[in-house]
Amino acid sequence: MSLPDAVLFDKDGTILPFTPFWTTWTRVFRDALAAAVDVDLTAGGLLDWPANTRTASHGSSLDVATMGDVRVRVAAMLRGGGVPDVDARRIVATASDTADAVAGAMPVSAHAGLVDAVDALSAAGVRLGVVTGDDEARARRQVTALGLADRLPVVVGGDRGLPGKPDPATLVEACTLLGVEPAGGVYVGDSLVDVRAARAAGFSLAIAYVPLDAELPTWSGEADAVLRRFADLVPLWGARPVVDAPR
Repeated sequence: MSLPDAVLFDKDGTILPFTPFWTTWTRVFRDALAAAVDVDLTAGGLLDWPANTRTASHGSSLDVATMGDVRVRVAAMLRGGGVPDVDARRIVATASDTADAVAGAMPVSAHAGLVDAVDALSAAGVRLGVVTGDDEARARRQVTALGLADRLPVVVGGDRGLPGKPDPATLVEACTLLGVEPAGGVYVGDSLVDVRAARAAGFSLAIAYVPLDAELPTWSGEADAVLRRFADLVPLWGARPVVDAPR
């Protein structure tokens, strides 16, 4: 099996461990909101993001939303609690900025084997990029902090003005920027929406990344393959793939 034209990666939960950054971000965001207004911030699962990192079906409003969606939805919740619109938007923006500053000061580290896999694919001429629901500027900063800015030159974030995953628009945009057709692309992500976005984009493979220390989720059966170690990513295109194949 030949190498694909492009491999795109989700960011949080795929390139980076999900919990360290987003648990801190959500805690600071929640506390800043609670200090500003007396509204039930756990209603509807809106702030249960860190506890649900590998499924898009549990109903959390934060699970797969872009950060713009998060801010809009939380502001709507505040308005529903009686906060005037202008105050709701200001409170959410301030809380988001506070959480960005605190969590953004944390060091970042890639999942084990990710950097070596990116290096090997890049050396083989595969075009690489990142597609995430997070804001693009933060995603670029984190990719740069990992020392991967030159190998992952294309970063498409959720604030680009395109529909978020599972809509294929951001994946197709990344392919356009890389100069490849979606049919020659592969997407690696850690949630059901990643798999479905890759399918909708017409990618050749939708790969679910589930670390060895995580339980295999039921939705993984929708993926073409389940990657448990990044050391096994490049061999996927060799004579003897060494990934778990759910079907």
